[in-house]
Amino acid sequence: MTYAVLGEMAQNDDYSIEALNTRSQERMIELFSASNEGLWEMSPEGLCTYYTPSFYRIFNLPMPQSTLEEWQALIHPEDRNYFSNNVNHQIGDHVERFKSQYRVRNRHGEYVWIESTGIIKQDDDGNVLYMIGAHSDITREKTQRDHIYTLAYRDPLTKTYNRRKLLESLNNVDLAVTAGAVIYTNINFLKIYTDTFGYDSGNDVIRAAAEALIKVFSDVGDVFRIDNGEFAVLLDTLLPKQAISDRLEVLKRQFNLTLKQYNHSYAHNLISGVCMLPNPEASAENVVFQAKFAMLYAIKTDMSYCFSDFENYRDVQRRLFIETGIKSALDRREFYILFQPIVSSANHKVESFEALVRWRSENYGEIYPDEFISVAESNKTIVELGYFVIAKACEFIRLCKDHHDLDIKVSVNVSVLQLLQAKFVKRVQQTLAHFNLPASCLIIEITESLILESETFAIEQIHALRHNGFSVSLDDFGTGYSSLESFFSIPFNQLKIDRKIIAKAMTEWEVAAYLSSLVDLCKRRKIAVVGEGIETEEMLKQAKEIGINYLQGYYFAKPTNRSNAIEFANLHGVE
Repeated sequence: MTYAVLGEMAQNDDYSIEALNTRSQERMIELFSASNEGLWEMSPEGLCTYYTPSFYRIFNLPMPQSTLEEWQALIHPEDRNYFSNNVNHQIGDHVERFKSQYRVRNRHGEYVWIESTGIIKQDDDGNVLYMIGAHSDITREKTQRDHIYTLAYRDPLTKTYNRRKLLESLNNVDLAVTAGAVIYTNINFLKIYTDTFGYDSGNDVIRAAAEALIKVFSDVGDVFRIDNGEFAVLLDTLLPKQAISDRLEVLKRQFNLTLKQYNHSYAHNLISGVCMLPNPEASAENVVFQAKFAMLYAIKTDMSYCFSDFENYRDVQRRLFIETGIKSALDRREFYILFQPIVSSANHKVESFEALVRWRSENYGEIYPDEFISVAESNKTIVELGYFVIAKACEFIRLCKDHHDLDIKVSVNVSVLQLLQAKFVKRVQQTLAHFNLPASCLIIEITESLILESETFAIEQIHALRHNGFSVSLDDFGTGYSSLESFFSIPFNQLKIDRKIIAKAMTEWEVAAYLSSLVDLCKRRKIAVVGEGIETEEMLKQAKEIGINYLQGYYFAKPTNRSNAIEFANLHGVE
């Protein structure tokens, strides 16, 4: 009601407080005094000629009149420029009605939130005729709104923003053109630490991580807590990768310093993944996912951080898929076996086949052994993968016997990790029994010879294999094996010379002479020698001159499916 009256006053140049008759003026003042709002009138010179005493009594203002400058002095320092700019904008741009919100200090030294509505009447020349308006105390509403905002967007433990705020911030920018980055950071071993020392200690580590992130990145972006020990930083400033790398190195040191302030000496690390922007094909969720994906890959590969951008995301995704997907790929039957013949150097008849595992992924196509074998060894999936190869090799041997009247042997690569399984020999025997095959049809190839020197149980397993009728081969000789004495002390009955050594023997007579001596020594000890990587007529000739018994390589046949392998055996014969 009072607001409507003031509005009517603002529309009528002749209708001001001074123009009212005494009786109407008294009633109007009483009416204004009963309002919960602060109502005021100000002269063009900035002198407040009237304001509601009941409202403005809580502010340190001179009564009954005060100036605009005295009111402005009470405004929060952070809001003063905002207030001045609004006044100048309203007068300069002839804005008749304008609303704003700012903080004002009361007599108790506390700041209250004010919502201000100002109405200015100007003549045709832009001269101010009068100013009137209203103030409302919106502190309670503002506090409730801030509380709701805190609940919605702030993490209660660290006071940083949360995941919801991160996604909203990303949704508010054009990710296809906006420069910046999302950094996804994880506190390693936090769960183990919390389980050991309790939640209070774990919370200290989380706070320390938040403080370190804010210290290092607050000048270029915001920090968000995503999950228990996971944070994100949204960089709103274009930084090159090197500058981000430098800050991540600083972050590690800052985190350790902050941990000490919490009296924690346990060694934690922050592992980070970085998704660079712009990213033309990414959504907000996908950008966060890419950053987390890079972080997971960094963990898997023992790195402190890893970058993922539009250019290399597919590569990072592929690498992490390999790190995590071997077990499920076995379940989905994505692995398959190719067979490469090993032939006699004398007559080129088939002595055996080597079973070579391959991976054809539904999502990534062909994944090559040099990509997944080392991963399988590091995460121990090599054990089940090895048993899969053995079973497929036995299946192939059985097929050759039953349908093609071929008596063949197959070499299978076995990791020392698999060899160290207590039930390895028994499980291989069970597989052979399932296919009704003798042990003599399998040749067990082992590569990690340096490990064998120190693993007495592995040597015991080799003895057990030999005792039960298996042939055992040392694979890739020449790629790191150092002790011939140890080699001859382990009961191998086959030695496979690596393709690199064979190739070197083509150009270096010392290597050729060494191999000749080695082959002679093996023959005296009844150890068969296989030369790998025979690809040309010249290599074949050199291998025969050295005296190598059996040969394997593209010169004879590439690894192929079992139908073609059987055709090769039928064509060339089996020794």
